[in-house]
Amino acid sequence: MRKEQLREFDALLKAIPILFCRYLNLAVMVLLMFVNNNASLNAADSPSSLSSWFGTHLSFDPNPEQAILVAVNRLRANKGLSELKFSEAARETAREQSMTMAQHRYLAHKDFLGRDLKERLISNPSLHFRAAGENIARNKGFSNPATEAVDGWVNSPGHLANMLDIRFSETGVGIAVDSEGTFYFAQIFLSK
Repeated sequence: MRKEQLREFDALLKAIPILFCRYLNLAVMVLLMFVNNNASLNAADSPSSLSSWFGTHLSFDPNPEQAILVAVNRLRANKGLSELKFSEAARETAREQSMTMAQHRYLAHKDFLGRDLKERLISNPSLHFRAAGENIARNKGFSNPATEAVDGWVNSPGHLANMLDIRFSETGVGIAVDSEGTFYFAQIFLSK
């Protein structure tokens, strides 16, 4: 194989665990929704009845990443600050950090390669920023883990400062769940 083909093959091999973790995390989150609610579905349930079932039985937001974005923007609005815009690139970086923390069961601003936030952001060619911040959290056993994470950040001066920093204009949130049901959160804030 040529060097270029080897590099492409190497990149593909590195992407496979990340993609697998994303689908595994989704499956675990769905499973936890059922377990946390002590509920079960019958094979006879139709898609229309499923939507009504979720509407009355789901104990946490079905899109917790979006819920965190909404909660942080509500907090900023209450302080007279501009809304943070969603950044797909920041979300992907946040998701990678959340998945890494869940996979290795640790909580830190560095990934398992020892790269801090700035190093992780620089490695993403689609991200351009002047300043950046990151909030991380983990929790387990709450009916609404996303709300619990935001509440923890609000009660922490450093995390609250990131959420209210006037320099930041964009954000992305990533959430992962480990095999024991612990939720890992990362929110990245960017100034362009």
